[in-house]
Amino acid sequence: MKDRVQRYLKSTRAHRAIMLLTVVMVALAWTTYFLATREARLALENQAIHDAAVYANVLGEFRALYTSEVVAIVGKNANRSIHVSHQYREMEAAIPLPATLSMELGRRITAAGESRVSLYSPYPFPWRKDGGLQDNFEKTAWERLNANPEEPHYEFMSTEES
Repeated sequence: MKDRVQRYLKSTRAHRAIMLLTVVMVALAWTTYFLATREARLALENQAIHDAAVYANVLGEFRALYTSEVVAIVGKNANRSIHVSHQYREMEAAIPLPATLSMELGRRITAAGESRVSLYSPYPFPWRKDGGLQDNFEKTAWERLNANPEEPHYEFMSTEES
């Protein structure tokens, strides 16, 4: 009987040790998964913020360059019948306004599927049906960027891919 009791106690200790080891391993696996997914999400968010800043800088430089190198020259040579207009496609010898061309570039970048690029303003061109600040993000971004132009405004949201 004494042998049976000792075997039972050894068996119970072994089961406890296995159970404890199992619980520890599950906790370690869960913690590792949680930390890895959090780090991956943070890395993805940081990359998205960086990419958005690069896009914003490039688009700003593009508009400034287009204004100085194209629109300014056309303006000086207005007697040559070159027009600067939002309706440049419907006119002969016309080029788009800097904002119009920026919006077109934004549409093309968005259509490529990599990013969504938009030009926001609470003062839309009167001929734009979809102009103005359309949602809470746009309104909040406009307010914050006007209050502090050097601080980017961003928001992360989940989207469903089709």
